[in-house]
Amino acid sequence: MHRKGFTLIELLIVVVIIGILASIAIPKFANTKEKAYLTSMKSDLRNLVTAVYAGSTPLAPAAKEGEPRCT
Repeated sequence: MHRKGFTLIELLIVVVIIGILASIAIPKFANTKEKAYLTSMKSDLRNLVTAVYAGSTPLAPAAKEGEPRCT
């Protein structure tokens, strides 16, 4: 008599392999989502600065990062 199908051991091995692959992939996707969120926030801030200063006299460039230049 020849039975068709999978044994319990074969099914457990497949489930373990899928679990290992999922444990590797999930943190990578979570990190990608966080990076996309930060990039979106930076873009929104740049757009806000552009909208606020549109049409006004531009400021002189900073001598050092974060320090306004006196003219």
